[in-house]
Amino acid sequence: SPSAPGLATGGSPSSDAASSPTPDPSAFPTAAEASLLARIPSELAATCERGSMTSYPVIRVNAGVSVFGTRAPLASLTCAVDGQATVVELRTVPRNVEDADHWVSNRAAFYRIGQGDCATSQRGQGRWQLSGEDAGALACTVEDGTAILIWSKTDDDFVGIARRTDGDAAALRDWWNANNIFISP
Repeated sequence: SPSAPGLATGGSPSSDAASSPTPDPSAFPTAAEASLLARIPSELAATCERGSMTSYPVIRVNAGVSVFGTRAPLASLTCAVDGQATVVELRTVPRNVEDADHWVSNRAAFYRIGQGDCATSQRGQGRWQLSGEDAGALACTVEDGTAILIWSKTDDDFVGIARRTDGDAAALRDWWNANNIFISP
C-alpha cells in the first residue's frame, strides 16, 4: 500500500520533512521580531529582548456604540536606552485589525489623555511631523512618576512606547526628538 505523504516506508519521516525543521517559537528573535529589529539602529537593537505579548485594550465605535476588546501585537521588543531610566517598547500591530494611529488613540484613551501638544506639555495627544509632513499619532503623559511617550508611523504597522522611570518628561521628549526618525521604518 502507498505510504502517507511525508512518511517513508516504515513510518519514519522522509528526508524532505527532516531537512525542514520547524522553527522554535521560543527562540529569540522570531521572524516577526527580527523584522522589527531590522527597523531600528543596531546600537538600540543590541539592547532589545522579547517584549510583552500581552494583549492591549482596544476601543472601537461601531454605529455610535463603544465596543471594548483586546488585541495582541504581532511582535514586541523591550530595549534599554540609557541604562534603566528610559525603556522603549516597540511593537507591530495587525494591519487588518487596526492601524497604528488607532492603537495610539486607544492607548491615549486608556490613560485618559486629551488633546494637547507634547512639545509644550507633559500631557496631550495629537500628530507629529517629519520633514514638514504628517508622520503619525503622538501621545504623552506622566503616570505614577513615569514619563510616557506613545507614537505611531503613518501608513505602517509600527508603534512605540518610551517610558522614563524617573518621570523626566523633558529628557524623554529630547531623546525621542533625536531618535524618532530612526525608530520607524
